[in-house]
Amino acid sequence: KRSLRGMLRWITWVEIFLSLIIQIRRRTCKLLLKLLKHIIIPERRFVEAINRQAYLYEMGDFPTEWEVLPLNEILKNENYREEMKQKIKDVSEKDKLLQAKEYEEGLVAEPARTHVKGHASAPYYSKKEPSQDPMSTANTFQPGSWMPPGSGSNHNK
Repeated sequence: KRSLRGMLRWITWVEIFLSLIIQIRRRTCKLLLKLLKHIIIPERRFVEAINRQAYLYEMGDFPTEWEVLPLNEILKNENYREEMKQKIKDVSEKDKLLQAKEYEEGLVAEPARTHVKGHASAPYYSKKEPSQDPMSTANTFQPGSWMPPGSGSNHNK
């Protein structure tokens, strides 16, 4: 009887000890998860409606912390914008240099110069004179024409 009682006591103490260890592990795991969520994952924020009907809303019903980003996100966005501006500037400079080089080598034709006379929505009512440059007004387009050299044109190439 003594050995059976001793074993039962020992088993109950072991059960109590194991249950305490399990509870401690659960609590520490929960605490660790809470810490990780706050450090790594920003907490999800929700806005609860103060007034249920739309016509009852007034200015200032939502706290300002819901309307603005945290400072670190603002700084991160500004840095990203500056980096993008710099990259765009670098790429456009490289492209301009490449285009100039291709124009010099004759690989690419220079863009055509189209003169717009008058407003785009109003037709051009003056006398049409032949020109070496193409012209466009409203829905019409007049291609450039060949003129012999020294024919009194205003445009010299």
